[in-house]
Amino acid sequence: MTDLLSRTLERIASAMIAICSVLFCGAVAALSVDIVLRWGFNSSITGLHEAIIITFLYGFLLGTAALYVRQGDVVLTFVIDRLGERAQRWLATAMQAIIGVTMSLVAYHTFVLALAWHQMHTPALSMPRSVELAPIFICAVVMAAAGFVRVIAPIQRPTVEQHTD
Repeated sequence: MTDLLSRTLERIASAMIAICSVLFCGAVAALSVDIVLRWGFNSSITGLHEAIIITFLYGFLLGTAALYVRQGDVVLTFVIDRLGERAQRWLATAMQAIIGVTMSLVAYHTFVLALAWHQMHTPALSMPRSVELAPIFICAVVMAAAGFVRVIAPIQRPTVEQHTD
């Protein structure tokens, strides 16, 4: 069961990275157009700046969750490496449980806030403000699921060989 969940999370992470790539390229292109319009023609497209901010927000948070699922996040190990193997496993499991619980709470409260903000709209694009909260919710759900899967399944630290594709 945990193997199926791990594979599913890995597929979701791959899709999120693909989406992030498209969002990042689109946001950079749109930002370039906005800069040229502002500096060269002293004008801008209505709502473009707001759309760029939202696009970068989605890209950053989806990428963060994907890196966490793939264990590509930064881990400071100089203290953990001094502990015994049993203590390292216990600490890793405890940290994953804390991450799972914390991200579950973030997802819940983000959802509640999105419901409250749904009637409010962004200034330029007039989109529901809850659209800005969606990437936080998605990121929190994916990270919570990954944290709980790592608590259930044995946690393996990636080796150097695993990163040299």
